[in-house]
Amino acid sequence: MAEIQQIADPRVVEPLADIQRSMRVVRRELTLRGPLPPPEMLAGYEEALPGLADRIVSMAENEQRHRHEVERTDLRQAYRVARAGQVFGLAALAIMTALAAYLAYLGHAGWAVAAAGIDVAAVVGVFVTGQFGSGGSPDENDGGKDAEPSNDADLVGDGQSRKPIDAGRESDAE
Repeated sequence: MAEIQQIADPRVVEPLADIQRSMRVVRRELTLRGPLPPPEMLAGYEEALPGLADRIVSMAENEQRHRHEVERTDLRQAYRVARAGQVFGLAALAIMTALAAYLAYLGHAGWAVAAAGIDVAAVVGVFVTGQFGSGGSPDENDGGKDAEPSNDADLVGDGQSRKPIDAGRESDAE
């Protein structure tokens, strides 16, 4: 600036020094859908660091394998819980039926009818509602936590409110 002031007319240079410079900041955001970037981006990673694209694909495959194993484990556990519920329910039904029969044998007809009535009401209730408890659909009783399976790779959010993202959407913000 000093060289310009020596050569140029001071009436022109001084106002230029007072001009404030402004800067424009552009933010570019690319949101992807799925575990892998698009092929062009994957090629860019491979160009930047040879072998990186293979590592990214391998990482996605390992994540999918893990997710499938977790789902398989959850299904097995749910089956075991349901099966145990059936076994214990059958045992409780047999015990109550035996109690009703024993009470009838002892001559306590009223108590025998009450025990048998509880038996019948419980069994009919399970068959009518499809489950033991307050009734309704299974999603209503567990808060709906399994109502809709989600793939976290397809969702963004803060963990409480989730919304689907658009594939390949770009936005500029100033």
